[in-house]
Amino acid sequence: MADISANVAADASANFSIVKPPKRAVVRMLNRPRVTILHPGYGALENYLFALPAVDEIVDPSSQDRTWGLHHGTLLIAGGVIANNAFSDVYFSHDQYGKQPVKTPRDGILQSGEYWMQLNSIAGGMTDSRTSGQTSSTPLPSSMSPSTPTQEQYRYPIVPSFTEWRFPHNELPKEWEQPHNPPNEQDPDLPVPDSASSGCYITDVQLGLERANILPATEVEWYRRNKMQRYSALTPRHTGIDDHSNKISLLAHLRWAFDRPLFVIIPKPSAGPPRSGPGSSTSTSTISPTATAPPYVKPQQYAFATHVLSDNDEASDFIDKYHNVSLQPKYFNALKREFLFARFAWALFPHLAPFVYSFATVRNFIIVEGDNYVSRSMTGLGYVELREQRGRSENGSRKRRGSPTGQDGELADEDDVYEDDVYEERWRQRNTIRKGWLSDSDSDCDDYRGQ
Repeated sequence: MADISANVAADASANFSIVKPPKRAVVRMLNRPRVTILHPGYGALENYLFALPAVDEIVDPSSQDRTWGLHHGTLLIAGGVIANNAFSDVYFSHDQYGKQPVKTPRDGILQSGEYWMQLNSIAGGMTDSRTSGQTSSTPLPSSMSPSTPTQEQYRYPIVPSFTEWRFPHNELPKEWEQPHNPPNEQDPDLPVPDSASSGCYITDVQLGLERANILPATEVEWYRRNKMQRYSALTPRHTGIDDHSNKISLLAHLRWAFDRPLFVIIPKPSAGPPRSGPGSSTSTSTISPTATAPPYVKPQQYAFATHVLSDNDEASDFIDKYHNVSLQPKYFNALKREFLFARFAWALFPHLAPFVYSFATVRNFIIVEGDNYVSRSMTGLGYVELREQRGRSENGSRKRRGSPTGQDGELADEDDVYEDDVYEERWRQRNTIRKGWLSDSDSDCDDYRGQ
């Protein structure tokens, strides 16, 4: 200590400091671009299907110019969920009828902009390399002529909400079956992390921990109908939805963001695009949007990481600090990827609200009828009425919400009722609007018919 003091005193011009600099200020992007997906079976005023924020960065290797887009594989899986788990059938195109497929590799970054979501079984624009040898069991409609496509021929049904979605047991997309292999950036000079400690699954910090359900506790009816018990421990007198494999530990502010839901946890490329040759890999963010894979490649690795689904003010903070951050490896085996996939779908479906709740436009929906999933044509108003007839808010998940505690003894989470609250508020608004819409004397009637 004496030697250190002497050295400091010797340099009179130096200011001694043990204080670290302030944390880097948050970089908030205003008017973040989006990737917008259109349905080819409808006209220009009716074809908006959904949009997701362009949160993945593209760095041009030569110019170092930065633009924003979205991981193509993530978008393909989202489209597959919406199209009734048509994971090997979905692709995106630059044109309405699917003759100009996007060229971005599956593990590349799709640039922001508008794209049409196609089913290869209808549009027939997917190349052999994109299907990876898989073919659809749905034949091309015999009435369809490639030279004269019509919107009606492209009007494939979509799943309108999480309630109607069927979990794809033993059919998860290939990325979701891969091991969790995050990049290793551990400083070799630091002590080895304590594998026995219990901290936040993202940061490993122990201060201010909270436990959250991955699949919300309010979705117990969906949990039972889809036989999700197979992924939970056998616990007498419990539904299983409160099993530890459906729990995640997060810091309080991360739990708040998770419940909103500002982000999900999904597999994304962790070692960059596959490259031939030993030891050759780069960050995925430097891949050219139109690059093609080399002829000989090693398998792409993936890591389960945070991915932001929103672009509001709170999400801007999260994107800068936590987007694409891998889960801590020591906690991953405590989770079930099936619950993470269900959570991804649960958080995705509210983005379909503008498409689903279009009053006058007739849509084709996949819905639950008894033990079956069937295709039905109805307007958005008709779907609201269907949900009301089911009495979901009274007879389904609200029964659970009425209990002050969860099945594991923890306080029930008001944020876990996200989807129900959204739908109930929407139903109240629709009921108010419908009374005016159906009344010939209501001056606003024509306005609603035009939406």
